Amino acid sequence: MAFAPGRPSLLDKQQTPPAPTVSSKPASGAQMSAKVLKLVLAGRKLLLADDSITIQKVVDLTFADEGVSVVCVDNGREAIEWLERVHARRRAGGCFHAADERL
Repeated sequence: MAFAPGRPSLLDKQQTPPAPTVSSKPASGAQMSAKVLKLVLAGRKLLLADDSITIQKVVDLTFADEGVSVVCVDNGREAIEWLERVHARRRAGGCFHAADERL
């Protein structure tokens, strides 16, 4: 499709980020750091190898608030096995489902 003046192009369909909101109070350094952290972590996945169910739950709940998906396994061997399964599936071009996360 050729470019024609006055016609929308594919570039016109790209989403632009929302404009920042103006507040009467400037954000503190801690508030800015928390916002940046949420943006960096959102949608990420964390593999946690720990044999304590308590630690697994605390880490899962803590990172869930930041938009991070936590995969918990009981030890390093299980973590390596999990990573090998994910890598093999990706190499084969298969899908990876959340139900496959737990060993």
